[in-house]
Amino acid sequence: MTGWIIYHEALKNKENAFEWMIEEGKKFNLNIEIKFLEKFNIIAHDDISVFYEGAIVQVPDFVLMRCYDIDLGQALQYCGSRVFNKPSAMELSMDKWKTHAILSKNKIPTPKTLKVRRSDVIFGYIKEMIGVPFVMKTPIGSKGEGIYLIYNQQDIDSLLEKEKSEFFICQEYIEESSGEDIRVHVIGDRVVAAIKRSSNGDFRSNFSLGGNAEKISISKGMEELAIEGTKALGLEIAGVDILLGKNGELICEINGNAGFITVWKCTDVSIPNEIMKYISNSMKTKKKGDGINC
Repeated sequence: MTGWIIYHEALKNKENAFEWMIEEGKKFNLNIEIKFLEKFNIIAHDDISVFYEGAIVQVPDFVLMRCYDIDLGQALQYCGSRVFNKPSAMELSMDKWKTHAILSKNKIPTPKTLKVRRSDVIFGYIKEMIGVPFVMKTPIGSKGEGIYLIYNQQDIDSLLEKEKSEFFICQEYIEESSGEDIRVHVIGDRVVAAIKRSSNGDFRSNFSLGGNAEKISISKGMEELAIEGTKALGLEIAGVDILLGKNGELICEINGNAGFITVWKCTDVSIPNEIMKYISNSMKTKKKGDGINC
């Protein structure tokens, strides 16, 4: 079977998993090419056509999206590729408000979350709704970017000078997990790895911000929570961030494009191997019409 893995072109000059992915794919008879998002164009006229580097291309059997581009993912599905993760699921995981709305609708525990317009970011109102301090986030972001801990109106004013988003997510601060979370990697209907991330000087635990990471064994209940959250969004491959609150475990975020190099360094678990095994098994059971199920 043929497949593409689509990344942002900027990753060519950074630590990446291009060859790792290709080699793991070979173990499952998957012939993989690395493609870059910025070189694609899509045209809709009577039908959908996909162009790469200016030339029309035949889409492969499957595509693994290692970036967020909902329109391209949908176009590839319309043309017949099996896309991991589905664009509809990636759209939900990309937007933090949509993630929490879906989780809450499915009775999955999360911190109390409030969506506000920029014009309605009023400290007193937010304090009354979710308490102080609280966490403020831009709706779209990763690696701890666009996330702030708010104690007063001055903190809000400073945030608004930096961030130009029209909407913000205000979230209950889980003090018990300040600077710590559990990243659980889910593929299909099982947990393949889990690490504890922590920071000594920041309420955010992201490894990309200089935090620490270590292998951890998690309970059956935490495994079930991570799988339940992943399924609620329609994801097949995900990194689930779990906080340990005073009343139990809560899902903070779910990432449809989670990094995995840190996991390898901490656990020796090859997430690329697990992904390729899952894709191989999924393609063997692919049914007619799966290619346009967005």
